[in-house]
Parts: sequence; C-alpha cells; structure tokens
Amino acid sequence: MNRFTAILAGAACAAALATAANAADAVVEEAAVIVEPGFNWTGGYIGANIGYGWGDFEQNFGADVIIIGPISEGFDADGDGILGGAQAGFNWQTGQFVFGVEVDVQAANIDGGANRFFDFGLATLDADVSTEIDWFGTARGRIGFVPTERLMIYGTGGLAFGETTSTASYEAVPFIGSPIGDSASSKDTRTGWAAGAGAEYAFADNWTLKAEYLYVDLGEETFLNLEEPGIFEADLTSDVTLQTVRLGINYKF
Repeated sequence: MNRFTAILAGAACAAALATAANAADAVVEEAAVIVEPGFNWTGGYIGANIGYGWGDFEQNFGADVIIIGPISEGFDADGDGILGGAQAGFNWQTGQFVFGVEVDVQAANIDGGANRFFDFGLATLDADVSTEIDWFGTARGRIGFVPTERLMIYGTGGLAFGETTSTASYEAVPFIGSPIGDSASSKDTRTGWAAGAGAEYAFADNWTLKAEYLYVDLGEETFLNLEEPGIFEADLTSDVTLQTVRLGINYKF
C-alpha cells in the first residue's frame, strides 16, 4: 500500500467513526425524549375553593296549646349564599385510574326561614322559624378516570358534618287574657353524608384547577323546646340539605 492509499484509508475510517458517533448521539437524544416522565396524579395536595350553595330547610313546628290542643305545621324554606374554604388530600394513580381521599372545611352564610299564622277562633298563634348553616365540612373518598394525562374526571362521596343555628319565636293571643310569646335559638353540630362529582385539570406540574358539584345532607335534628308552663309547649325540628358548586385550586406536592 503506498502512502496516498494509506492516507485515503485513514480518512475514510475517521469519517466512518464520526458518522457512527453522531448516530449514537442522535439515538441517545431520541431515547432521552422517549423516556421523559409525564404528569402523574399520585401525591398529596392542599388548596382553597370558593363557591355558591343553595339549601332546602324542611322545618316542623310542633306545639301543644292549652284548650286548643296539639298542632303541627311544616315550614319549608329555601336559602342560598356564598361559601369558601380549604381542602387537603392524597391521590394514588394506577394506569388511567386515580384513587384518593379528601377533607375540606367551608365557611358559609346560608339560611332559610318561614312564618305561619294560625287562627283557632279562641286564640291566634304567630310563629317564625329559621335555620342557618354556619359552617360545614366533608371527609370523602374519590375515584377518578384520566382520559388524558392532565385531566381527571371523578366521583366522590363520604361523611358530612357542620354547625347550624336554629331560631324559633311565637306570639299567642288568647280570646281572653294577655298575649304571650317567647323566642329561642340553638347551635348544634350534626353529621350526615355528601356525594358529588367533578373535574380537575393540571395546568402545571404542581398546580391543578377543579370544578365540583356536591350534595350535602346534614340530617334531621330537634333543636328547640319553647315552653310557657301550663299554657304552651313547642319544639322545632329541622332537616337540612345543601347543594354546592365550587371552583378550587390545589398545590400538589
């Protein structure tokens, strides 16, 4: 092999080695893109929300009036208002399914009340009742489906709890004698259940937005006992249900 041929062979080898190296770099870069991890819902989170709620307050005013006897009257009233609070939870993702738990507490200003007037001939009775939701919270499980990497659609359900204030007042005017009346209010913490559905979207690796509907049933309780000894006895029973729509934001750990 002469010198010129040796130089050509060396150049060809160098070019082949350079081409192989570039191809290897391209394969490595392509492989790096392929194995880059995507978004995963697994992890804890905390957040805040704001929304609107409307309630159905089924109240029953039961009384036993001397001479007239027992009476019972339903007072169905609707209430609505704004609410807002905070939530925290944890998710576990397996495939396209997400399983989680969430706890939230809401401040609320939702009340409903009604008035009834009774004319018994020998006496009249004017009664007012109202119930207000002061705050409520839930502890729920969540089951979600992930149709795309960053969007989750879920159903949820579990325990509900909250504090309500119930108020009743009356004025009885007998055919003979002076009017009598009284009023009272009572706070009570009660428990029930909640269920709903929602959608959550991850707009960044650590931030998500959600929209949620929730039905809350705080159950039935007898709140008040009003009494005018020997003349009048009454109590108020209240069954409170609430529907909410909320928008929230979460920070994912």
